[in-house]
Order: sequence, then structure tokens, then C-alpha cells
Amino acid sequence: MRLITWNCHRGPFETKSVLLDSLRPDIAVIQESGKPKLETANTLWFGDNPRMGLSVQAHGPYELRALPQREGVPRFLFPVEVRGPVRF
Repeated sequence: MRLITWNCHRGPFETKSVLLDSLRPDIAVIQESGKPKLETANTLWFGDNPRMGLSVQAHGPYELRALPQREGVPRFLFPVEVRGPVRF
């Protein structure tokens, strides 16, 4: 499994996410990402500002599901379930 994290320093999601294609990540976590135009089973986005949030992308056989926030957890901690050949 290939995991990638990147603080892309703002900008449109579609412009930033395509730059990861050559790295072929299974899961990519992109900080300071703009909100994508479409959210799918393979892309989640979290944040208050549509120009700067956190996106999580799954590629290949992987899918994502946002889990409920838990009480007492910091505001900008987002639980996500990853489903696929490796599940976590």
C-alpha cells in the first residue's frame, strides 16, 4: 500500500490532485486543499473554508467512508475508514 500526505498550500483541488497521479498513491491525504467540485466514494473533503481544507483520496480498489466525530476530539481531527485489500 502506498500512502502519501501533502500540504499543497491552497489552490483548487482538481489542479492539485492531478499532480499526485505519477506517484500512484493508494491513499492520499492533502492538507490545505480546496474543496473538490464533486465528492465521491473515492474522495472526501473536510473543512470550513472551501478554499482550504483537508481532502482524502482513495485510488484503485480502495474506498473511503467518513466516520462520526467523537465528543472530546479536537475539531480538526477527521476519522475516516479505508476499505479495500487492506482495511483500516
